[in-house]
Amino acid sequence: MDWSKFIKPYEPCHAKGVDYDIAIDSILRDDETIEADEYEIPPREVVIFLSKEAVEIPEGYVGFLAIRKGYLKKGLRFEAGFVHSGYKGRLE
Repeated sequence: MDWSKFIKPYEPCHAKGVDYDIAIDSILRDDETIEADEYEIPPREVVIFLSKEAVEIPEGYVGFLAIRKGYLKKGLRFEAGFVHSGYKGRLE
């Protein structure tokens, strides 16, 4: 197999990675929206967080979501993931 068609020459990128903490605006639970600072998550509860900020991921790039270590120490678990190229909007 000729792999050369899958390999592109290196092109420097002018985009800069950003280490930024997304703020949680509200929590979606049982079709109800609750302000994040008004809700304490019970043990083993599953909720969806909605960010305050909207993001815009340029074509050809990807965003990565991860949880901070401090939240892990408090027992909060998070399904880390990626934000696909071209996504615009608030994060859920």
